[in-house]
Formats: sequence, C-alpha cells, structure tokens
Amino acid sequence: MSSLDSSTISNLVERVGASVVRVDAGHRWSGSGTVWNKDGIVVTAHHVIEREEGIELGGPNGSVKAVLVGVDPGTGIAVLRSEAGLSPVTSRAILGLRVGDFAVALARPGKTVRATFGIVSTLGESFRTPMGGHVDHYLEPDLDLPTGYSGGPLVDLEGRVVGINHRGVVRRGRITIPASTVDRVVTEILTHGRVRRGHLGVGVHGVKLTDQASKDAGQAHGVLVHAIEPGSNAEKAGVLQGDVILSLDGASVSSPWELATTLGNKVDIEVTLKVIRAGKVIEIKSQS
Repeated sequence: MSSLDSSTISNLVERVGASVVRVDAGHRWSGSGTVWNKDGIVVTAHHVIEREEGIELGGPNGSVKAVLVGVDPGTGIAVLRSEAGLSPVTSRAILGLRVGDFAVALARPGKTVRATFGIVSTLGESFRTPMGGHVDHYLEPDLDLPTGYSGGPLVDLEGRVVGINHRGVVRRGRITIPASTVDRVVTEILTHGRVRRGHLGVGVHGVKLTDQASKDAGQAHGVLVHAIEPGSNAEKAGVLQGDVILSLDGASVSSPWELATTLGNKVDIEVTLKVIRAGKVIEIKSQS
C-alpha cells in the first residue's frame, strides 16, 4: 500500500478520475459511470438508467454518445458502450483487501470529478440480492456517498478498482459491487445480452406442510406450484400444478426466494427436484 501523505489522495483522484464519467440517461440527477475497458465499455448502477436512447457520457474532455448494451437488475449493474476514445481504469484490486483498509470513492455527477475518503468497514461472504443476483462478497465502505456517486468506482490507495458503488441493491443502503462480480456481469452481458440464470418456468408460493407431510419430508415448509409456463422446462419434466417443491439438488427450498436463489447459477443443466405429489415424496429431473 502507498504511504498516506498530503498528495497521495489528490494524485490518485487525478489519475483515476480520467476514467470516471457523468451518465445522463433520463434520471433527474446524473449518475456516475466507470470506463471498464479499452473497448469503450462503461459500467454504472442500473437505477441511473431511465431511458435506453439518447444516453450521454460526460468526461474530462466533454460529452460523448453511448448506447445501452444491457442491464442486470440482479446485481444492479448496467453496461454501456461508447465508440469515443475513453480512458479505462487500469487495474483491479485482488485478494488481500481487509476491513480497515483505506478506500476512495470517485464520482462525476457534474463536469468535474469528486471524491470522498474512508475505510472498508464490512467485508463478508458471497450473497444473493433480493433480485436473485449473485455477488462475490459483501463489501461496505464507511464513507459518505451523496447523490451522484452510484456507478462510480471505489479504489484502494494504489488506484486499483475495488468495485462499483451502488445505492439500492440491498435495503441497507450503499454497498460496493466487487470488481470480480462486475467483470462476470460485463462478460455475460457482452456475450449473451443478459446475465443468464436457471429457469424452471413455475409460479410458486410458500406453504406450511401438514404434520404427516412434514415428517415424511423432514422439513416444515415448501413451495406450492400454482402455475406452469407452457413449453417451460418444468412442463417438459412433468411438474404438475399442486406439486410442492421441497428441495433442488439436495438444497432445501422453503420459500419462492430460496427456490430462485438456489436455481440462480444452474444454467442449462439437469437438476433434481424433490416434490410432494398426492401425499408421496418423489424426485423429478428437469433442465434449468
């Protein structure tokens, strides 16, 4: 880590700030974006994007046009592309980040770059967002993030990008989406136009099992299938309305959210559903 003297932060902001842009995409307040690679790819927070056309990016050398490549509501990341020559961030933070490490958040909600300074206050395990997105680890900075900072980068004192700051992915407020997660989302969107997730094609709601069913299943709750999409993986596998799903690939499922998050990364593979049908526990093989 660089020593912290009077010029460390200002030099860092000047260097990395060239890769931070203003994003004008229909929101009442402009957000920030981070130029992610040399191909003109810019990442920002999904709530910054309110229109798909007429998007402009404001950088140190003026405004340029951009197009929306895709949005992943699950992780809150939106991907833009500009044909103009934008300066990308040069490196990512790797293993070794710790609670208490200094960090700087950058933004460009107006014409000039802004910065705020603090520490990494929380660094936890991977988690699923309420929208079902997989985030590699929970990262929360202890610093002020005013309006306009969403979509801008959090960097360490070497200027390496730790992740993208975001307000709105989780109910607790501001977090930083790790650079590794952003890389994965960008790759998926550039390759497939979206982030692919496992999909059965069922409508479900949580139910409490009867005492006998609970004893047979070894759990107290499951999810009742009340609708099946025509032509879906579930229909092809023989899932029926009225089935109660208990587990997916051995992982217990007791709510619609648990089913969605367990299914998450199981894309185009065979999964095993354990269900209750007509009072009996059976297994069904299905594509996801």
